[in-house]
Amino acid sequence: VSLYKYNKVEKCLESYSEYNILLDGDETSYYLWKAVKCQEIVAAGSPIPAMKAVKNKAEIEGYRSAMLKDGVAMVKFLKWLEPAVEAGGQTEISIDEKLTSLRAEQKLFRDISFDTIAGYAQHGAIVHYEATPETDVVLKPEGLILIDSGAQYQDGTTDITRTIALGAVSEEMKHIYTLVLKAHIQLELVKFPDGASGTQLDAVGRECMWREGYNFLHG
Repeated sequence: VSLYKYNKVEKCLESYSEYNILLDGDETSYYLWKAVKCQEIVAAGSPIPAMKAVKNKAEIEGYRSAMLKDGVAMVKFLKWLEPAVEAGGQTEISIDEKLTSLRAEQKLFRDISFDTIAGYAQHGAIVHYEATPETDVVLKPEGLILIDSGAQYQDGTTDITRTIALGAVSEEMKHIYTLVLKAHIQLELVKFPDGASGTQLDAVGRECMWREGYNFLHG
């Protein structure tokens, strides 16, 4: 196996002539496809993602261990959150920092797995929102906050999203929250044949919301 800098990929493809080469049309740009000069291009999906999707015993045990540690941190955070907001002074950024500090207390913690999304009120509707000093807002003991976060542990990676009521919520919020819950239950119970696509299952989850005129974007 030879390693090259990414910006050398075009020249490497142009000079490669030993064997045929497999290219995934869904993942390969037209520019790189045209750069290939070997005798035969095998147009097929890469076998690597499917191989990576099958986890061995050590990976499975690692994931369970990571989820357990992360669950401890999340429970501590959820217990802390509401009283802290009621006491005042908490912002999107400050609760992000608190959650990270609780995760850092766990064994084998390395870092967060992605930038935390802590979106209060209207910010919760922004896909992949990230609070900055310019957009950061103070949390009040009312309304909803969306928190999408995760951690890298040496034995596994986590990603968890929760929408949390910080106090009083409107009837509309309750109604939409219930529709989302129904969507999750609907997906949990659906029976589908081998070969069903993610798009088909996505429609099953959205159906109860579509019926009432709601829809949502996906990150």
